[in-house]
Amino acid sequence: MFTVEQIKQARSKVKSGADFPNYIQDLIELGVLSFETFIRQPFGLLWCRWF
Repeated sequence: MFTVEQIKQARSKVKSGADFPNYIQDLIELGVLSFETFIRQPFGLLWCRWF
């Protein structure tokens, strides 16, 4: 089980796109199995699902 605070701590380490693979690895180590991201843009909604 993980907490929101643990996820925030992992996210705080991301300073650029180069840090993203380590962020994903940190989430996996916490036990995160998947997540969804929604981004609203002027031309529509972008939806991403990560497993």
